[in-house]
Amino acid sequence: MAEHKVAKTSDIEQGTAKKFTIEGQTIAVFNKGEEFFSIEDTCKHKGGSLGEGELNENIITCPLHGW
Repeated sequence: MAEHKVAKTSDIEQGTAKKFTIEGQTIAVFNKGEEFFSIEDTCKHKGGSLGEGELNENIITCPLHGW
């Protein structure tokens, strides 16, 4: 798996996400305090942007329908 630098840690506030496009794929990078993680940005159910969703501990909720 290739590594890509997309932002500084200070660019993403704790408890939030930012979206980035890398090699044609949009990802959401989340700041969970001491930890950062990324996922594919698109909800598999309704196609909403997970980067615009709500982060609650380890759960990301789709902004379109709460899934």
